Formats: sequence, C-alpha cells, structure tokens
Amino acid sequence: MEKLKFSEMDMDINQPTPVKPTGLFSGTVLFHEMRTLAAKNNTLLIILAAIGLASLTLLFAYQDYLQTIRQTPAVPVETVLMNGRLIYGAIFIVQMIVAVCVTPWVTAGALTSERENKTLNLLKTTPLSALSILGGKALAGVCYSVLVILTTLPVQVVSLMLAEVSVAEILIDYAIVLMTVLCTASLGLFISAFNINRRKSMGLTYLITLVQNLLVPLMILIIGYQILSGSQNMAELAKRWMLPEMGLVYCIYFLMVINPLGVAFGSEWFYLSGHSWFSYQVTLSNGDPLTFLSPWIPFLIGGLLFFICLILAGIFHFNREES
Repeated sequence: MEKLKFSEMDMDINQPTPVKPTGLFSGTVLFHEMRTLAAKNNTLLIILAAIGLASLTLLFAYQDYLQTIRQTPAVPVETVLMNGRLIYGAIFIVQMIVAVCVTPWVTAGALTSERENKTLNLLKTTPLSALSILGGKALAGVCYSVLVILTTLPVQVVSLMLAEVSVAEILIDYAIVLMTVLCTASLGLFISAFNINRRKSMGLTYLITLVQNLLVPLMILIIGYQILSGSQNMAELAKRWMLPEMGLVYCIYFLMVINPLGVAFGSEWFYLSGHSWFSYQVTLSNGDPLTFLSPWIPFLIGGLLFFICLILAGIFHFNREES
C-alpha cells in the first residue's frame, strides 16, 4: 500500500507543470522594466532636469512677456494672447526635447544591457515570445518617457492661463509628442536588437534622432526664411535649385511631415493663417493651387506605420538570432 502511494506521488511529480500565459498584455516584461527604471539613481535627476528646464523656460518667457506689457501703455488683447501662445510654444519645445532625449536613453540599451549582463539567453528560455519581450520593453520606454513629460504639465498649465489655445490644438500637440516618443522608442529598440554594445547603440540612436530633430528643422528654417523675408520667392528658389516649383513645394512638405517640431509649428502656422486643422492650400506662381493635408495627419499615420515596422523588424531579427 505504501509503495502504491509512492508511485502515485511520483507520477504527479513527473507531470509537466502548466505554464501560465505571460506576455505583453499580462505586463510581465513591462512591470519588470518599469521597476528597473524606477530603481535607477538617474530617474530622479532626469525628472528634476525636465521640471527645471520647463520652469526656466517659463521664467524667461514670462519676463519677456512682462517687458512687452510695461513698454506699451495699452496692450491690445491680441498681443497679450499671442505672447501667451509663444510661452505655450516654448514649453512645448521643452517637452519635445525631453521626449527625444529621454526615450533613447531607455530603449537603446534595452537589449544590449541584457546581452552584456549575460541574461539575454536566460530571457529567451522563458515562455515569453519575441513580441512580448520587445513589445514590453518598448512600452516600458514609452511609459517612462511619458511620465517624465507629465511632470512638466503643471508648468504648461501656467502658460495656458495666458494663451488662448483650443482643446483641439492641445490634443494635436500632445498626439505629436506621443508619436515622437513611440517612433524614438522603436528606433532605439530596433538598433538595440543587433549585436552591438550599449554605447554604440545609444550613439547611433541619438545621431539619427539629432539629424531628424535638428538638421531637418534647420533646413526648413533656411528655406522658409528666404521665402518669407522676400529675398526669393518659391519660383526663384526652385529655379536656383534646378527643381520644378511643384517639386520644391512637395520636398518642403516632406521635410516638414517627417519632423515633429516641423509638424507642430507647420500645423499651427497654417491654422493661424486661416486654414483648417485638416488641410491647407499653397498657390504656385502660375496661380495653380495645391491642396495638402495638415502636417500632423501624415505624421501620425506615418509614425504609427514606422513604429509597427521597426518593432516587427526587431522581432524578426530577434527570432533569427535565437535560431
């Protein structure tokens, strides 16, 4: 009888233990990554730096705002609202800077740190799929960056007290910020999926981010200044660059929609110029009109496709490396 009981117990022990389903939606990787990021000493410094930068920007912008009021005895309401809008835009630029600086720091080393700590092979032995691992790490980077950006919201609320900004404008602006975080997170994670060290991964991610968010706006500003200052019109500029005028317009539009700051300020510029939030028109020198979607629409659609493609490409490389 004792022997029979022992054999039954032995059969129970040898039975495989059911694996509890885990993955992206169960939060396994997400919560682990968030706990790891929260435990780092840099987190507090990053939050303080974001709040400090936003507060200093508000301080200097508000001092300029007060100086404008003091110099003019009777300030028109339109001037006050425009100065408040400039303060809102300055804080928005700070939030964009936080987005493009913090996100690569989180995601560009997500897989390279696992590889350097010799824990990547151990992670691959778990029931988690490649989608769960990469998706969880990308989502953790997005949540971390969004939380840091949210710490600057009280400063932004102060600027809203001085500006006439519509709810639609606020929603569009922060949709642009969120899509910027998603694209930057997927880029950092994609580069991190390759067998390179953490420094190279972060350096390459920051280099691509710098080109997209600094050099591209600089090109747009140079072209826009030459047109708006009256030194050259669109037709003369196109002839100088040996392009058809329509081709130059499309090139400027393309450069605008691939850059977050260009999208934000382009959309607002066209709206303040009397166009709608959804479309605007450009008239060529021969009088032919060209109708474009407002820059934020193709940016959000293209950014979402970019995010999905890079995550899928990272999963493909991760699975191929595993096999």
